[in-house]
Amino acid sequence: MVPGASPGSLPVGAPHLAELPYLFDMAWAEPLTGHQPALAASLIGIWSDFARTGRAAWKPYTPASPQVRSLSSAGDRPTDFEAEHRYPFWKGL
Repeated sequence: MVPGASPGSLPVGAPHLAELPYLFDMAWAEPLTGHQPALAASLIGIWSDFARTGRAAWKPYTPASPQVRSLSSAGDRPTDFEAEHRYPFWKGL
């Protein structure tokens, strides 16, 4: 809990195990709805291709090209990892 923050006022983000309901039938998880089944199919395809071929379907991260692949129910898009995760702030601590 963050002092002064009301419950539900901070985004959940991507906690550990959050991807499991997209990959497996998890009894403890709520059913996928809306765009989530399509995201699940995309994740399973990407992970399966990587397991089968050993090659990722995206460009590697480098300081010169800080783009990473972002997968969400809104779609699959490149994103700037450093900007998305506020790297300059964390580096400055």
